[in-house]
Amino acid sequence: MIKHVHVFTPPNIGWLEITLSDQAIKYVWKCIKKAKEDHRHSLVGNISTELALLDKDDWFFKNIITECLKIYREQFKFAFYDNIVSKAHPLMMKTWWVNYQRKHEFNPVHKHSGLFSFNIWMQIPTDYKKQYDLPWSKGTKSPRSSAFVFHYTNILGRPADYTYHMSPAQEGKMVFFPSTLFHSVYPFYKSNKNRISVAGNIALDSKKIVEKVSK
Repeated sequence: MIKHVHVFTPPNIGWLEITLSDQAIKYVWKCIKKAKEDHRHSLVGNISTELALLDKDDWFFKNIITECLKIYREQFKFAFYDNIVSKAHPLMMKTWWVNYQRKHEFNPVHKHSGLFSFNIWMQIPTDYKKQYDLPWSKGTKSPRSSAFVFHYTNILGRPADYTYHMSPAQEGKMVFFPSTLFHSVYPFYKSNKNRISVAGNIALDSKKIVEKVSK
């Protein structure tokens, strides 16, 4: 007979899911409309249009990213760079860009550069319920048409994943995650509208020193 049971869930790190304010969304759209520089040479996405964005006066970094960094450290009590640099460097927006994904285009399994990354869903022209009802997805064990998926290994070292099912309900939401967390974006079908998302990478600004790292 069992006298007592403890269930242990080992500590781990994860990601943040954020709903952006109307002001933040308005700012991102403003940046998108001004984007012209092709950014595909730096990206793995099989997407025909990916353009670099400019964060004027670091508005997005100062108002959104710094808060995400604060929350992330509070939740996971972990800094990726504490033990890999001899001096403390501030974080900066290394790159950010907009993806205009058309039907049949996709982003293969990949990771980003830097320490943290983010993805914002700005316009989702399809609903996963209809996408999963298409002949090649319907009735399958794991329908993925149009999905955004995080890939990782579990405590047993086995592959695992977490799927975001895409629909207009995801518009205005942002995921903030470690840059080395693998993820992918599956193609969508039956829509001639663009799926618009914004992604970015946060890195150490090695040109600046804040203070000495305590040993």
